[in-house]
Amino acid sequence: MKTELTPQQALIELNRLKFNGYMPTDTQRRDAAIEIAESAINKQLIPREPSDLLITDIVVSVCPICEEDVNAAMNFCQYCGQALDWENY
Repeated sequence: MKTELTPQQALIELNRLKFNGYMPTDTQRRDAAIEIAESAINKQLIPREPSDLLITDIVVSVCPICEEDVNAAMNFCQYCGQALDWENY
């Protein structure tokens, strides 16, 4: 069974590991925290092209992760933090 954590809970788990030398007996909780951290890092480091492009006076599109509206002035999605790649637009 996969353990579900909020980003805040994941940060607490990771800080326990980092600062206290804490070794959790619940390895599923530790692994879930690491997965959340990896996902956040990947969003920041790996830009993805937006989808469903609508061109008006400003390029408006949809984030490929959370599907919220984004525009060409944004380097990151304001809703989920995904880095955006506008190079082909």
